[in-house]
Amino acid sequence: VLVCNNACKVIEPVRSRCIAIRVPAPAKGDVKKVLQAVCNKERTPLPEGLAERVAVAANRNMRRALLMVEACKVKQSNLSEDQEVEVADWERFVGIIANNVLEEQTPQRLLQVRAQVYELLSACIPPEMVMQRLTMELLKKLDDSLKPEVLLCAAFYEHRLNLGSKPIFHIEAFVAKVMAAYKKWSIEFMEMMDD
Repeated sequence: VLVCNNACKVIEPVRSRCIAIRVPAPAKGDVKKVLQAVCNKERTPLPEGLAERVAVAANRNMRRALLMVEACKVKQSNLSEDQEVEVADWERFVGIIANNVLEEQTPQRLLQVRAQVYELLSACIPPEMVMQRLTMELLKKLDDSLKPEVLLCAAFYEHRLNLGSKPIFHIEAFVAKVMAAYKKWSIEFMEMMDD
């Protein structure tokens, strides 16, 4: 039995000898049921509203949902209806990286961001997840006119990331491209405001 999340990463000789069985991610309602069952076994009441928000935030990922509930429990021993959903530390760190990218576009900042990305990769966070999360964080903060260009860059460098062997190079190239595009947009925006 071979289990994987992404079949295109499995080499063709192995794929040809396997029967592919695709299992869809669980529905939001299923995630809630499992969370409730786990919390009942742990003798921890899980409020319905919190379970709903965790299921939505986990994006149908059971493992992520369980980790979120665990993080909520660590932060506050008695889970409450209005408690904020806790995200993983690495996801919060990616948000900081996105802020750094947009705060300043210099070679020094690129080196700083490279070191931060390398820290994530050395903590065994999959590079595809770093790339996707960084893209999502950047899209939240960018002007609508820049979003198509950033998405195009993300798709290009994620494809190269899957083909290549050194993920840090491809993520760094993506960050450099986004920095250049953002700096160009900022300069054009300032010139337009001056006119």
